[in-house]
Amino acid sequence: MDLQFDKSLQNNTYIVTASTNNFAQTDLDLFAKFGEPQVNVGGPIYDDENALVEGLPSRWLYIKSNFPLTVSFQNGTMVYVHYNGMPDPNPPINGPEPVAGTVTIPPDVDPERLANAWINTLKSNMTKVLTQLRAKADDFTGQDQITI
Repeated sequence: MDLQFDKSLQNNTYIVTASTNNFAQTDLDLFAKFGEPQVNVGGPIYDDENALVEGLPSRWLYIKSNFPLTVSFQNGTMVYVHYNGMPDPNPPINGPEPVAGTVTIPPDVDPERLANAWINTLKSNMTKVLTQLRAKADDFTGQDQITI
């Protein structure tokens, strides 16, 4: 799978669009068996030096169905601008239902640093989700036969 980030700066607003593309057939086969995984696009946001930048509300999105996702960062606010499937008709069972909207962040948090930290955190979260999925094995499918 490819995770792509398109970034732009417009009117002092840092805009990031995250897209997921080119899923391997083996991953799609795992989706068919175990369900499409979800990734938290919120939660604690860490920079590339693993320092906490900000804690955001959790937002759980399906890694294929709900992407691309566009997020904007400016002084005092972060906005989930759009994601595919908004609002989610099937809320995740292991996290809060994703809701688009505005998140207030402290005005002393640099929006560029937060945008870059958000990218770093999403990369990490997506890697963890796919690693967990790829570690799963289907030990159930098959045929059991006994002679009585």
